[in-house]
Amino acid sequence: MLLSLRVKNFLLLKEAYLEFSNGFNVLTGETGAGKSLLLKALSLALGDRIDWEIFSDQKSIIELEILIPDEYVKIFENYGIEIENNILNLRRIIEGEKKKSRIYANDNLVLSKTINEILRNLIEIHGQYETYKLFDESYQMEIIDRYAKSRVFESDYQTKIIDKYANNEDLLEEYRNVYKHWIEIKNSYLEFQEKKERYNQELEFLKYQLNEIENANLRIGEEEELLKRLEYLKKIEQIKEVKFLIDELIFSSEDSVLSKLSLILRKSQNLNEIDEFKEISNKIENVIYEIKELKEILGNFEFEDYENINVIQERLFFLNKLKKKYGKSIEELINYKEELKDKIKKMENLPSEIENLTKQLYDTENYLNKLADEISKRRKTASKK
Repeated sequence: MLLSLRVKNFLLLKEAYLEFSNGFNVLTGETGAGKSLLLKALSLALGDRIDWEIFSDQKSIIELEILIPDEYVKIFENYGIEIENNILNLRRIIEGEKKKSRIYANDNLVLSKTINEILRNLIEIHGQYETYKLFDESYQMEIIDRYAKSRVFESDYQTKIIDKYANNEDLLEEYRNVYKHWIEIKNSYLEFQEKKERYNQELEFLKYQLNEIENANLRIGEEEELLKRLEYLKKIEQIKEVKFLIDELIFSSEDSVLSKLSLILRKSQNLNEIDEFKEISNKIENVIYEIKELKEILGNFEFEDYENINVIQERLFFLNKLKKKYGKSIEELINYKEELKDKIKKMENLPSEIENLTKQLYDTENYLNKLADEISKRRKTASKK
């Protein structure tokens, strides 16, 4: 039974969600309310063909949840689709701009034809003046078989008898297993083909990002260093003024502190035989030594021009712009650079992956054909006996 239906950006419906209950459900509303659109979405989710003329450039999503009978679980598993608790989730993505659509059954990419074939006898959609299944020969035969209450007329039953007589059980089991494996390869192949469509554009974008980050020459701790340097350069005039005063008052002028201390030191040293003056001389000598050290420290100051301030500010602006663009810190950008290298390497291996899957698909199909030929041969031999 149907459990729920959800549509997004489907024709005139921006979003809609329906939950179905047990028994008889009625969908009512005025003309133009969207009842027909919901039925159209339902049929498309079940693999119906798309009329591209009615779809715009937007991306439409249809999600359908179905509770399927036990006998259908095995059918889906034969197609490589795992079913849990008899719940089947179908999702169809329709891209009007590219005129492409994809159907996923429990997150497995499948062909719309496959879904349509499996579910056409489980879910029927009837329209006015429509006789949907009455013209289906297999359905007509099914009605006759039911009426006759006999399985003799069922082609599947006849085939099972022949297979048993022909000892085909082992071959059929192997065929089912190989077919399931083929479905898995096919799904992987379709997924890679889908990736291939975005391959060139995405690869070019990733290479652009990598090139941009590499050319930025990012370094951990650079921002902090630049900010510290910028703060220093902004106070450079004050530093020059203080340096000039220190140099003028302590060192350069005839009446400088250093010259006066040197004079005092010479005179006090003449009185070194007096213990008190010897101690004074030593302290003055230490002060002179520290003042000379101060001169060396002042000599180490580099007075850069304002052009260097502009260079630092431009670099900080660039780093902030880069962080904002990627939404990452400098350290995170450095790590992201390595991630980009790995992604690009994997994407560049995509063509070889597709080539490998193509070969696997070809080999598996050949083996399936051989198994089918052998099964058919045994059936023909058994039917003649």
